[in-house]
Amino acid sequence: MRFLALLCFSLFAFGTHAQSGNDVAISSCSLFEAGSNASWPAVLTATTTSDALSGEAQTLSINVTSLPTGGAQYRVYKTTANGSDFFGNAQDLVVGENTVTVAAVAFTRTVKFQFSSEDIMFDVLSINSVALDDCFASNSGTAISACSLFEGGSAEAWPYVLTATTADDDASGDAQALSIQVTSLPAGAQYRVYKTTANGSDFFGTPQDLVLGANTVTVSGVAFNRAVKFQFSSGAVEFDELAINGEALSGCAASSSGIEISSCDVFDSGSAPAWPYVLTAALSSEASSGDAQTMSINITSLPSGAQYRVYKTTANGSDFFGNPQALVIGENVVTVSAVAFQRAVKFQFSSGDIAYDALSINEEEQICDAGCTDAAACNYDAESTIDDGSCAELDECGECGGSGIAPGDCDCDGNVLDALGVCGGDCSEDADADGICDDEDDCIGTPDACGVCNG
Repeated sequence: MRFLALLCFSLFAFGTHAQSGNDVAISSCSLFEAGSNASWPAVLTATTTSDALSGEAQTLSINVTSLPTGGAQYRVYKTTANGSDFFGNAQDLVVGENTVTVAAVAFTRTVKFQFSSEDIMFDVLSINSVALDDCFASNSGTAISACSLFEGGSAEAWPYVLTATTADDDASGDAQALSIQVTSLPAGAQYRVYKTTANGSDFFGTPQDLVLGANTVTVSGVAFNRAVKFQFSSGAVEFDELAINGEALSGCAASSSGIEISSCDVFDSGSAPAWPYVLTAALSSEASSGDAQTMSINITSLPSGAQYRVYKTTANGSDFFGNPQALVIGENVVTVSAVAFQRAVKFQFSSGDIAYDALSINEEEQICDAGCTDAAACNYDAESTIDDGSCAELDECGECGGSGIAPGDCDCDGNVLDALGVCGGDCSEDADADGICDDEDDCIGTPDACGVCNG
């Protein structure tokens, strides 16, 4: 009777069939803590004594979509005015909406809801009418496979790796904490910790299940330098928050910033429908085209399955197409090795919907819609929105950006002064400097008083 006096309980069942849709098991939801009693393995905290409002009524609402064979129960745990523990009677859960209210009191207290099974499935959860949505899959996350912060793993069972620290970091002995907010989770996805020991050996932790919502893993501090990495069993895990040691890692989260490849004039149209956009790194007419060619593109938004491939010409002038490679959100760096001959190198892209905020070829920034924006310049481009410093003036020969009459020339046609000082003239020599070309001069020299040449 004491329990009934303290607990106002109402339990409503709407239908007897499991609902379909975006439901999740208690075992896969990080909002539920592990219980200390084997009969009650999952616990949801409504309030604690540190909350000044904990004495108010506490209401749980959970819409159950599936119950394990044999059913499942819940019970209320709360602390009393003198700080003692109180456990309510076990109550059956039903498929449909279950609402439980713990009556208000005049003191601060802890209130928790304990569950007899982690296999209970639900699609709606709230405490005091505040929806708790962290555990439900959403489409807002980024897949591990599409994030450049994760490296490829060497073990087939652990294909993706996130590095927290390495042995060359003097602070690597400090505790290393991973926090990842999972928004979508393939069945059975796990993580495990890799670290090096004091003698440099490898240590692999026991695989642990990931859950929808917040996942926090801390590797304890040690007195030596070491590497710490987190390995993941699937690239299909999606997340919307990622941090190492409290520092948010946002380099691979999709964002609305950036410019799409399709709207940037740096990219040419491709001739193959599967590769509609092309970025040219080098042409065979360029003396330096045999050098290594490096593209760097920082992607902010990525359509599913977007790829790139390398096109280059070979020593005999044939075409070569590299294997398609997946792009990832974040930085993508591709280097085509140097050769001893001139060649063309281009990067082809499978989609114009790829968005990015940084692009360079051989560390030279590639700017969209760049050109001369000075209307007074001879190379003014009305369509350019960014001035690239290329604006020029007409030279004395009327050439836009030209250097004028070349040194040694006497006009814009490349003519030079002849021996008589005539621009473009045909006199090759005037040895006696008398203004008469030697091939027409009757006396190459000086006539004497009698009119004899050089007499």
